[in-house]
Amino acid sequence: MQLTLKFFRFLVAPMIIIIGLTLNSYAQDKTALQQERTATMKILARSMGQLKNASDIADMKIPAIAIASATNNLFNMWPEGSGGGNTRAKAQIWSDKTDFKAKLMDLKKATDKLVSSVDGTDLALAKSAFIGVGRTCGTCHKLYRGPKL
Repeated sequence: MQLTLKFFRFLVAPMIIIIGLTLNSYAQDKTALQQERTATMKILARSMGQLKNASDIADMKIPAIAIASATNNLFNMWPEGSGGGNTRAKAQIWSDKTDFKAKLMDLKKATDKLVSSVDGTDLALAKSAFIGVGRTCGTCHKLYRGPKL
């Protein structure tokens, strides 16, 4: 029961709030897919913040799983023609699709390593895996994310 309540409090409730706020504030300017991408990125950012502040492995499990789940969803969120408008996604995502997909695969590998590490007891290993996810995110953002709107 306590894990379920913790799961809801730290993951599900914030996800619902973030998605609701995101959909409301961008509804006129973004397509449904662009809204979904924005909401997914916010889930990733929130979960990364939770991992950064985690003081033990138990606190890292739920955000690590959220990151892995969101990462798996990213693979289908960039079809041709889904750019433009009120979005930070650069056109290079679609013009260099091979590299972009390779970066997504790198993120998946890093998140898989993170999830595996939080199943253990070595906090230093888990924090190292978290740093690896952050670096992987940053590599993609430098190339494919535009400035704040």
